[in-house]
Amino acid sequence: GSALVQQIAENAAEPAVIPEKVAAILRAMRAAMDQG
Repeated sequence: GSALVQQIAENAAEPAVIPEKVAAILRAMRAAMDQG
């Protein structure tokens, strides 16, 4: 849902995100888009 996308966007905005977290965020974004 849009709330999940907003949460992902907020997480992606964190300045100290490590690559592993970035990968997890990208997977979550793809899953969210697949579900619409």
